[in-house]
Amino acid sequence: MRIRTPLDELAQRPDVSVFFNDRLVEHFDHLASEVQRSWVLESRIDAPNDLRIVTSQTVNFARRGLADDARDLGLRIENLSWLPAR
Repeated sequence: MRIRTPLDELAQRPDVSVFFNDRLVEHFDHLASEVQRSWVLESRIDAPNDLRIVTSQTVNFARRGLADDARDLGLRIENLSWLPAR
């Protein structure tokens, strides 16, 4: 997974946590502008798997008068792949 944060627009570097099936996989204090990580995680076979990425900082470009995009944005997933373990 590769994620990018809009550091130029955020008040401070965000804290980001990655959860898989309700378990913390990794927590980033004051995330840099781009981070790339790989993990080997055990998937569930009896239920759908759940990936959550939580950030402490967001920016809303419409509220700031910078663009028409009214979403609260905190990070961008540049790359995400999910493969069976070998």
